[in-house]
Amino acid sequence: MFFERETGPVMSAYDGKVQIIAVVSNPLKGNRHFMLQYVRHRDHTKTFDPFLMEYDSRATWVEQL
Repeated sequence: MFFERETGPVMSAYDGKVQIIAVVSNPLKGNRHFMLQYVRHRDHTKTFDPFLMEYDSRATWVEQL
């Protein structure tokens, strides 16, 4: 699940460790997204590149988004 580090909330995922940066809202459509980044990834070129995933308050793992 979630745990605190000096970098913020981080969770394990299939491809590595994911940091939750923020929950952002689209002002035009009104939908929400998680802004995430990998702090460790199997493919090092994807490390620290922010990306968005659809918000789901019931999700407990990144794979559920």
